[in-house]
Amino acid sequence: MSPRSFQETKGDRLLNRIGSKLEIPRPSITSFSIDAVCRVAQQGYELTYLYFMQFYSALFFSQEIGLGLVGFGVFFTFLGVVLFFDKGLLALGNIFWLMGVTILLGWRSTLKLFTNSNNYKGSVSFLLGLFFLFVRWPMLGIILEIYGCFVIFSGFGPSIKVFLFQIPVIGWVLRYLFSA
Repeated sequence: MSPRSFQETKGDRLLNRIGSKLEIPRPSITSFSIDAVCRVAQQGYELTYLYFMQFYSALFFSQEIGLGLVGFGVFFTFLGVVLFFDKGLLALGNIFWLMGVTILLGWRSTLKLFTNSNNYKGSVSFLLGLFFLFVRWPMLGIILEIYGCFVIFSGFGPSIKVFLFQIPVIGWVLRYLFSA
């Protein structure tokens, strides 16, 4: 097999593989040229972009589920507080919130967040508050959980500030209030 025929068969296999996925007609070996290679490279880029978008749409879908669970958790916790510290609603809200944060951040990031040396006080108070909720002391449990959340998520303050400043109406008001 000569080197030229080896290159043609290698290019032919590449065109077959990409062409079958994109449903394009495969050029014959006699019309194999630089144009065909450029077309395959461009379509390969488009195929890579499609795979990239499919991966990130799945990632965004799981983040949407996490945000939904966090929202349900906050809603049930708020409802539990409004209904005179209903223990069942508070426990359900905490379970939803904790699972939503875990899905939103991922298992490893959540574990790192709760076991970070700067967040030990917050983690212990949050888990102690969760324990007090489950043993039917909701007032103490909610107070400890709120303190724990403030300590754990206090490191996100600058990121939240930047995010809030970029929201159209709220950002304008915040910039006006804090520009002085």
